[in-house]
Amino acid sequence: RAVHVTPLGAAAMAAGGAGLPTAIEGLLKQQPGESTAAVRWVPGLRVRSAACGFGRPATRPWAAVEVVGVASEGCESGGSSGSGQQPFTYSELFAGIGGFRVALDSLGGRCVFASELDESAQKVYHKNFGDCPFGDILEIGTEEIGSHDVLTGGFPCQPFSNLGEKQGFADPRGQLFREIIRVIYACRPRAVILENVANLVYIDGGSSLEQILQDLSDVGYDVDWRLINCSELLPQQRLRLYIVGLRRDIDGRSDFRWPELPVLDTSLAQVLEGPEVDNDTQNMLSEEQFAKLQTSSEYMQDPEKRLAQLHAKARTLTSGYRGGIRSEFVFRVGAPRPRYFTVRECARLQGFPESFVHCGSEGLPDRNRAYHQLGNAVCPVVVAAIAACVLSAIGLHRGTLPSGAATSHGIEPLPRGPDPHRGLTASALELLLAASPTDTAESLHLRALCEVFLLGGSSGVPSSTGCGRGLSASDVEGLRRLLASNLPGAQTTALFAIGRVAYLEGQTGIAKTAPAAVVASGGLLALVTGCLAGANEVQRQAVTTLKILSTFESVVGPLARDASALQRLREFMQDAEAGGSIGRQAGEILQNLGVLGHGSPPPAMGTVGCECAGAEVF
Repeated sequence: RAVHVTPLGAAAMAAGGAGLPTAIEGLLKQQPGESTAAVRWVPGLRVRSAACGFGRPATRPWAAVEVVGVASEGCESGGSSGSGQQPFTYSELFAGIGGFRVALDSLGGRCVFASELDESAQKVYHKNFGDCPFGDILEIGTEEIGSHDVLTGGFPCQPFSNLGEKQGFADPRGQLFREIIRVIYACRPRAVILENVANLVYIDGGSSLEQILQDLSDVGYDVDWRLINCSELLPQQRLRLYIVGLRRDIDGRSDFRWPELPVLDTSLAQVLEGPEVDNDTQNMLSEEQFAKLQTSSEYMQDPEKRLAQLHAKARTLTSGYRGGIRSEFVFRVGAPRPRYFTVRECARLQGFPESFVHCGSEGLPDRNRAYHQLGNAVCPVVVAAIAACVLSAIGLHRGTLPSGAATSHGIEPLPRGPDPHRGLTASALELLLAASPTDTAESLHLRALCEVFLLGGSSGVPSSTGCGRGLSASDVEGLRRLLASNLPGAQTTALFAIGRVAYLEGQTGIAKTAPAAVVASGGLLALVTGCLAGANEVQRQAVTTLKILSTFESVVGPLARDASALQRLREFMQDAEAGGSIGRQAGEILQNLGVLGHGSPPPAMGTVGCECAGAEVF
């Protein structure tokens, strides 16, 4: 029988027992006439470990997935052989409702362990996959996890999110990342794929991210990270940090390249359900809620802050969606009042297949809980693209990856073109099609775009690899192509990336190059200012990006000499129709440049900083 002590008690025991209460000291000593002490100190035990008399939950059929020899290999073997004759194996820590599992199953993987504390999320996971995850990872011994090829995890984001108190590792939830290190150290997976909010890059001046990267390096992994926005594929602005670690003794790890993702001009209107949901009282704001929304200062200042732009991208879906009038609402022509997104619409925004079952359906209670779970989930489509590149680099798949998403969801497989690296995204794109309404003109167009991208058609579909530290020569060339494409989705993606990298430079100083200087001298600035004449959503993002860039000396001079850009910014500031945040930000740019004058009224200054810095904004 095991008795667990507090962390303070464990520290005292590890130090030799000095300062322990007399009663405990007595139990640890061998008494006269007894062969052993009443108790013995065993460090490292977990409450739910096998050593404490606990086994795997009887309700979960994990035995069915252990036929690949994983359980018998021991925790240090590093998983399957990579021969291509058997599925690769993976674990899912902080699993939520299984976003990583949707992604890796689509690539032919086999999940051998999952952990999730929330009971409601456990039920959704079990409903969709037939397996019930373990509970609290703090209580689980690594011997219960076993060897596996890939470890995945979306560790708690609250300590790092702009929506939280941003305490980083000072928040106890931030320390849960150490559990990932514990499992990695014991189980030695070939690869690690982690996800968290983009603000983790900036918090504490970048020190929290550096600590995470160092911890992964210390246990034997080469590590890289990237900020990727799912808006490149889906109609939602959701910038997330993805971290990939490859074990140093694995051949091919240097061959890893981040996925090349097509920039698709998807819009919110493409994933909305029919007009009947506009009149459903479960979705609509009440008359009182609508009145409160209309009188809120934010709505009166700029209604577009709260009303979804149907032909643009949705803002970031958060776990607090439906938590108040600060949510984003759909207000279509003919609807009596604005409404919330439906659960199915949120699932489409996140890239979950149409067949995925959420709370509020098929016997799962509490529909509102589904919003919280989807807001916390990873984007399976992006994860699938990253995981395919990881598997290819470490030799767990040779040649063409399986069309897992296509066969599982009744989607006709996409063609694999001549570019093998681009072809690695095919399974992710099949998952994208599985997460979209079927048999519509929009879905047929989406499929055609995916095929053109994979086949490398002459008409071309622009692509992106996200952004990291600094702007490399290839990054600059890719951004130039996106900005010059005249496609609103491609242009906003490039503008967003430029603004983010520049903001990273300003906040942390850890960028490898000076992105603002690169923008100013590399021909990108003229393309950025040219976007001031683009579509509405492009104009908004261009102004936000220029607001960030205008705080750097390397940009101030060239931008202040661009008469056309200055004129457009003054028009934004004075034009009542532009109004709201775009007008205020235009005024801030002019003020930063020292050229506000010419009879223009002073701008209404907002919060100093980057309006794109918070994932909750976009």
